[in-house]
Amino acid sequence: MSLPFYPWLLVIIPILHYYRKNLGLVNDAEVPPTILLALAGASLVFALINRLIRDRYLSAAITSLCVLVFSLSGHVYVELFMPRSLGIWTVMALLALFIASLALRRIRPAACSPRWRRASTR
Repeated sequence: MSLPFYPWLLVIIPILHYYRKNLGLVNDAEVPPTILLALAGASLVFALINRLIRDRYLSAAITSLCVLVFSLSGHVYVELFMPRSLGIWTVMALLALFIASLALRRIRPAACSPRWRRASTR
């Protein structure tokens, strides 16, 4: 039984990126608790979605989309409420997220989904 790990990587990468960009402004001791809290949140979202749909790969994909939306929410806020922002990049990122969600709805590995497994023959 393997578990997809990419939703948790998508949680860690933006935090480390923001830490690196704001190196002088952020205390080193603030980063590990932030990462642990974000990992716990992603794990909770994954567990809830997995309990509803019972497909860990699809749950991981939906969790990844939730993590991306959460990570992009600051950019959306800047676009909607702050002047002189890079609107085209935010629109393109949201469009890419929408296209990825449509593509993930069509991709469903037959070997991983319990509904598509063949009944065992005797």
